[in-house]
Amino acid sequence: MSILILPNGEDFPAAAKKHLDDVTALIAATRFDGASYLVGYVVECCLKSLIVLELGSRNWGPREGHDFHWLSSEVRRLALISGSRSARYLSGPVSSILTASVATWMPSLRYRADGTSNAVTTNTWFTEAQNLFKATISEMILNGEA
Repeated sequence: MSILILPNGEDFPAAAKKHLDDVTALIAATRFDGASYLVGYVVECCLKSLIVLELGSRNWGPREGHDFHWLSSEVRRLALISGSRSARYLSGPVSSILTASVATWMPSLRYRADGTSNAVTTNTWFTEAQNLFKATISEMILNGEA
């Protein structure tokens, strides 16, 4: 459990870690469809963690969804606010997430059973998600903010 847990019990930093661990296990079992599906949630939870860090858990609303473009834009917008707590995490992985390969992820992957996700794509997305996790959640934990 992180210190950014929401009143409804959602905990984006803890969920990101859980999903990252599950992706690792699925890749090891060559279950690339499941791994590709979950890796997007790692990215989503990392971005949402930055928003909750900035807004506080009481100001989080359900409007955010799975839209990487909106989430990334909101993270950048909030980081520009004077005294921003999240600005320190806008490193390469955060600022370049929309140009990363994983930006093509979508929740509808859960409905695909045709082997669309292969080892190369999945491992690329996994590396990008790991880098994002390290630049955000891991650093937030080290700084006592998650």
